Amino acid sequence: MKKRSYSPKYELIVISSLDEIPARFVSEDEEREFWATHEFSKALLDSLPEVRGVQLANERRPRLEVCSWDEVPEFKSEDEERAWWEKRVPSEALLDSLPERPILSTRLQTLREFVRLGRSAKH
Repeated sequence: MKKRSYSPKYELIVISSLDEIPARFVSEDEEREFWATHEFSKALLDSLPEVRGVQLANERRPRLEVCSWDEVPEFKSEDEERAWWEKRVPSEALLDSLPERPILSTRLQTLREFVRLGRSAKH
């Protein structure tokens, strides 16, 4: 049987102008989701004044690879779950082990579904 290989791409929407950023967000969750899916263009970053000691979203530290669904803890809240995943990413081999890979409306919902599928595939 031929092994399926997927290369998940979480491509971010590139913001070329500060006008593309909403003036107000309805909630912190909406703002968090916006910044999880958007990034500044290089031209926009180069046009902004330099601020020392500030880490921009585009300069995120590398994420730790999760190599087993058993590494994913049971979370007490969505905020705890989101904070945990912000520093981690499922390995490509782990994603390839899933029987199906639904992509849901938010990255957090998709990751939650990946964990459910990965854990159920073992039983």
